[in-house]
Amino acid sequence: IIRISCKANEKNSIQILNNYFKGCSKGSVIDVENIIQKAPTIKSNTFEDITTNSALLCFKLNSDIESIDFDNNTFRNFYVNNEFGGIGLDINNVDINNALKITFNDCYFMNIGNKDEINQGGALSFGYNQNRGNLYLTLTECFFENNNKVEKGASIYANIQHDITIEKCI
Repeated sequence: IIRISCKANEKNSIQILNNYFKGCSKGSVIDVENIIQKAPTIKSNTFEDITTNSALLCFKLNSDIESIDFDNNTFRNFYVNNEFGGIGLDINNVDINNALKITFNDCYFMNIGNKDEINQGGALSFGYNQNRGNLYLTLTECFFENNNKVEKGASIYANIQHDITIEKCI
């Protein structure tokens, strides 16, 4: 089990590359405690067999960061019960009046269930808990299989203020 909880120096970048997070439970898998000054790189990771009541990822971004990209990541076999919905992303900009662009490219979402009765979204959920809904959402060439939620959005739930683009997803 790998859990990351750190305070990053304001000049440092955060790169989460080519990791395999398996069997994590009780708490966030990645939680950066202070404000991130540069857009993090999240690429080619696998998150598997996650059971938690917390968010998977917790990031507070500096106001000049406009976007965060998830490239070629796999999310498989999640059983979550959290206030964030879906896999559990707690991503906010310091100034929630600044819109944030969240992009998933070539990502895989398989066997994800969220049992929380209030929040929506089996695999992904975007709304008030992520930057107060002040988001743009883009999903390109992503794969969704066997994700479930009791209500609204077995794969994707979005209640956001800006554009949603879903392209070439299965």
